[in-house]
Amino acid sequence: MDFELAQVKCHSSYTYAQSPLSFICGGREYIVKAVEKEWLEPSEKHFRIQTIDDIVFELCYYETSDLWLACKLMLKS
Repeated sequence: MDFELAQVKCHSSYTYAQSPLSFICGGREYIVKAVEKEWLEPSEKHFRIQTIDDIVFELCYYETSDLWLACKLMLKS
């Protein structure tokens, strides 16, 4: 998988990065239609999301470096 730096706007209330709303990656803005899956790893938050264009990405937030990465996923039909 090839990850790229991303700028993510997310919903945050009791903790940061509860749910991504939109993100910019590769000079293009994507709007999140749905969060399909989310999981935690040590110092990391991961989201598999679907955009309004029906593109599926994995977004990863690395808490220790305050860095977001995005990867377009190729899923089987």
